[in-house]
Amino acid sequence: MKPKILVVEDNLASRELLMELLGNFQCEIRSVSDGEAALEEIASFQPTLVLMDIQLPVVDGVAVMQAVRADPALKGTRFIAVTAYAMQGDRERLLREGFDGYVCKPIDVAVLENGRAPPHQVPPDGGGPKGVECRVARPWNRWSKS
Repeated sequence: MKPKILVVEDNLASRELLMELLGNFQCEIRSVSDGEAALEEIASFQPTLVLMDIQLPVVDGVAVMQAVRADPALKGTRFIAVTAYAMQGDRERLLREGFDGYVCKPIDVAVLENGRAPPHQVPPDGGGPKGVECRVARPWNRWSKS
């Protein structure tokens, strides 16, 4: 079974860029443009990984992540904050709030292609969310399961 990734991004250009970059991976990928649609899609699609924008219309990304975390049926869902919030402390705040990882915009293609994130984007344990294994020419190690 292919891993499932949901892209939640309200900016069309950013959403299309993420979808294009993720198209190289052998994963099932879907996208939505607001928090309410994200809650519905997560419940039905049950993605392994959600790339979540933070500033979203209707319901913000933090509220979506927290709602999903509260649902035992969706316990294994992993969330990566994809955000323009890049001020000192933003990464730590988002990780404290429950995100499994953090990637700031603009998206660094290397983060998705080979998992080599700049130091400020690496999760505190040095690894990515467990349970995701997508492959291109080489393993997608940053977000692979152990």
